[in-house]
Amino acid sequence: MVLLTDREGKFTFVSPTVSTVFGYSVEEVKAMGNIYNLLGKDCFSPKQLWEGGEICNRELVVTDKYNRQHYLLVNVRMIPSRENTILFAARDITAIKIFQKEKEALQRRNQLLVNTIGQIIYEYSPDKKLQLSGGIFRFTRLYSRRNASALHPLWLDKIHPDDVAEVIQAKKPTKYPQTSYSCEYRFRKKNNQYIWVSDRGVIKTSPDLEIEKVTGIISSIEERKQIENAIRHIARGVTGETEEKFFQSLVEYLAKILPADTVCLSEIQPETPHVATTIIYYHKGEFKENFSYSLKATPCQEILEQNDPSYCLYVTDIRNKYRHNPFFKEGENYSYLGIGLYNSKRQAIGFLAALSQQEIPDIPVKKEILHSLRLSRRRRNRKKKSSSRIGEIKCRIGKSSSKTHRRIEGSISNSRRKSNRTPLPKRN
Repeated sequence: MVLLTDREGKFTFVSPTVSTVFGYSVEEVKAMGNIYNLLGKDCFSPKQLWEGGEICNRELVVTDKYNRQHYLLVNVRMIPSRENTILFAARDITAIKIFQKEKEALQRRNQLLVNTIGQIIYEYSPDKKLQLSGGIFRFTRLYSRRNASALHPLWLDKIHPDDVAEVIQAKKPTKYPQTSYSCEYRFRKKNNQYIWVSDRGVIKTSPDLEIEKVTGIISSIEERKQIENAIRHIARGVTGETEEKFFQSLVEYLAKILPADTVCLSEIQPETPHVATTIIYYHKGEFKENFSYSLKATPCQEILEQNDPSYCLYVTDIRNKYRHNPFFKEGENYSYLGIGLYNSKRQAIGFLAALSQQEIPDIPVKKEILHSLRLSRRRRNRKKKSSSRIGEIKCRIGKSSSKTHRRIEGSISNSRRKSNRTPLPKRN
C-alpha cells in the first residue's frame, strides 16, 4: 500500500490497495483529509523525518473500517524530486504478528508445564541448534556434524570430571536406528555448584550410523542422593571403631548436609530431666567444649512435650518465638531443626538439633535424614549393648571353664596322691 501526502499530511495520492488493508475505498480515504486520520496521530515524527529524511520499519497498530486491528510495517521518506511530498509505504504484517503471539503463548504454556514438572526437556541434532526448556540453564550453539556425538560439547563441559567417562559410555551411539539411554551424574550449575541429575532419552541414528537427533529429559535427584549418602554414612558409622568418632562424624555430616552453623547431640539424665548436656557440640566447622543448658523456653522443650519419637520440629524466626532464651543472641535470627532421642520405654534421653542463621532448604528431605541418623544412634546403642552382653557371656564361659579346669586338676592330683601311697604289709 502506497500513500503520498504533502508536508501537512494531506493526501495527494492513495493506492487502490488501501481497500485490502482497511476496507475503505480510495474516495473514502481521501475524504478523511490527512494521513493522521487513517494511521493515527503518532504514525511518524515530522521532526525526525525533516532531520533524517527517512523513517524505516515503524510498527503501527491501526483499526480498519470494521474495527478490526491490523499491524503495519511502515516506511516514511521525503521524495527529493518532488518538493514537499512525503511517501508512505506500508505492509500488513497482521498474520505474522498473530503467529508470533500464538508461538509465544505456546512457549509460555510449555515453560509453565516444564517448571511444574521440575524437569529439563532438551532436543538437538548435529546440524541444528540445541533447544532447552527448563530451569537449570539455557544455551544455543551450532556444531559440526563431523564431530557429532550424543553429548553436546557445552553440556559435556558442565558434567563433573569423575562422571564424564560413564556418561559418554551411556550415550554412545549404536548400530540400531533408535537407542535408549539412562545415566546419573553431577551437573554444574551457574553458581559452579554440582547437583545430581538423572538423564534419560533416545538417540536416533541414520542408516550410515550418523546421529540425527537426541531427545531427552533431565530431572534433579539431589534429594534422593542426599538420603542415599546419609544411609551410607550410617552404615559406615555402625561398623566404626569408637563411639565418640561415630557421633562426631554424624554431627559433622549433618552440619554439612543441612547446612547448619551449629549441630549438637545432647543427653538428658533421669535425675535432671529439665537439663540437657551436649555430648558433641559442633559450631562453625569446629568441635567445641560441651556444656549443660536448661530446657526451659527452648525448642527442645517443645519436642519433649510432644513425647513422640517421630516428631521433628522445624522453626524459623526462632529469636522472636523464644526471645527469653539467652542462648540466642540479640539481633540474630535462627532456624531450628531438631528431633528427640528416646529409649525402648519411650523415655526422652536426648536431642539431635541444628541451628542455622538462614532458612534450611528442602525440609521434608532433611527431616528424613534426621530420622535416619536418629535410628543409626539407636542401632549403635543396640550394638554396644550386644557387645557388652557377648562380653558377659564370654566372661561367664571363662569363669565356668576355669572352675571346670580346677575341678579336673584337683581330681588328677588326688589320683596321683593315692597312687603314690606306700602299700600296707599283709597280715598273716
